[in-house]
Amino acid sequence: MQNEIAAAIDENPFLLFSYNPQEKSDIFDDVLAAIQANHNRCETLVDTEDVFVERYIVDMLRCDHEYQPILYENGIKIVDRFGSFDSDRQAVRVVTGWEVADEAQLEEYNVSIQILTPDWQMVRQARDRHLYNKILKWYVTELSTTGLPPGDYRVVVILYDRYNSSNKVAGVDATTGEVGTILPILHFTIEA
Repeated sequence: MQNEIAAAIDENPFLLFSYNPQEKSDIFDDVLAAIQANHNRCETLVDTEDVFVERYIVDMLRCDHEYQPILYENGIKIVDRFGSFDSDRQAVRVVTGWEVADEAQLEEYNVSIQILTPDWQMVRQARDRHLYNKILKWYVTELSTTGLPPGDYRVVVILYDRYNSSNKVAGVDATTGEVGTILPILHFTIEA
């Protein structure tokens, strides 16, 4: 049961934990432990006799995190994206949240998350993800940095036609105004 709870929580960076303080369920402690393993408590939203609600956020973000959307020309949207580099684990964890304008697009497009060098050479790539796998959900992936030489790297996202991978979709980073078919998620440095 603990593994099932953790798996359900792991791909959700923003959580609301609600319960009746008068009647806690049998799995209350397991759920709370799973949430607190990778999420930080931000605030209490409701505190009444019958309802208690707390807001949690994944531990790689701060409670005041603001969404960083990307708007694609075909109506698909990344509602938020973020990543973190863990030098001890030699890995980059990337989270993107997706919305589609038309359900048919779930069959038409793939997502590629890549690590690039400063001269735009791809050195790592997550398994391509078909959008139809999950609608309006969070896509969490981890890329190994093991064996990469010291230097600066960027993690990017690419949305492309599932049947013609050279057909990339242009988007605009709503936070910075940057326009392109390859848009940034994270910059990180591997120290010597």
